[in-house]
Amino acid sequence: MLGKFFRNFKKKSDQTDFYEEKPDIISSVDENQSTVGAEADTKHSASPSVTDRFEALDSGEESHFSRKWSSNTLTIAFANSKGGVGKSTLAFISCLNLAVKQPDSYIEFIDLDRQATTQDSLKRFTNDRFCLIEDPEFLLASGGPNNARIYQHLCSDSFLKSSCKRRLVFFDTPAGTNFVEYSFLNDADYLFVPTSSSDADLFATRKFLGQLFLKDEGFSGHSITQKLPTVLVIPNLLETRQEMMHVYQSLREFPCYLGHPIIYSRLFKRTFGGEISDYNVAELLRFTNEFGDWFADIITKPERTQSVPKSLFQI
Repeated sequence: MLGKFFRNFKKKSDQTDFYEEKPDIISSVDENQSTVGAEADTKHSASPSVTDRFEALDSGEESHFSRKWSSNTLTIAFANSKGGVGKSTLAFISCLNLAVKQPDSYIEFIDLDRQATTQDSLKRFTNDRFCLIEDPEFLLASGGPNNARIYQHLCSDSFLKSSCKRRLVFFDTPAGTNFVEYSFLNDADYLFVPTSSSDADLFATRKFLGQLFLKDEGFSGHSITQKLPTVLVIPNLLETRQEMMHVYQSLREFPCYLGHPIIYSRLFKRTFGGEISDYNVAELLRFTNEFGDWFADIITKPERTQSVPKSLFQI
């Protein structure tokens, strides 16, 4: 599945079987599920899936399900408790790629990092369908998020342009993020978790994912819908094929998706700061075009992630 990606590497490896083997999945629409599976479906049926919300938006039907916030709003968060794994860089290239590839969507970007490096770098690109939401009430005096204010904003359609089909709200989060303090993450539609292949980053990512997938045991009180977001791990800034294997093997126990990897380039060093130019950004978007296509496909085709994998599954 990653043949094109691997052809970009000079180093080769004979270990390819994990990309070809399709792991068992738990389908939320399988009529032949066990009693336990059926009970789980009953538990989650009160909240719409991402697919349901897209279909409701396209058909104009809004009354057949209970919404956690506006039906035409999708939330896309980038988070990891570890700093330096590429959250801001990934959020930067993802929202710009989607803005280019999805002109019928209204995009909002909310930077919850007090340094606001991503927000500052995106200011030059704002227009009538790409907006930076700067609300001082999103952050408390302690530096943590004001979850109530964030939910209030998501439940409002005040920023949605009538000419746009849907609203996509991006969140960039700081290092130290967790699912208790940042409880709105428990109700996000998509949660992208970047990580490099370093042991330090993978160790922190394992702890971060472990927090989320222990939700049934300790996080049920922090979610409105009692339903996990769609989690996609993004192998970031890789240089060799072996690094991709290392990421997979380190995180394979978690029931989430392994997304399109991003290859390291010196272009990423010039992503932020006052010296960034439109030329640098254009070069960066060209370099990450394959990832951008994959990202847009994931967001616009929610049926691709409708099933819950039993373990890490390459998508």
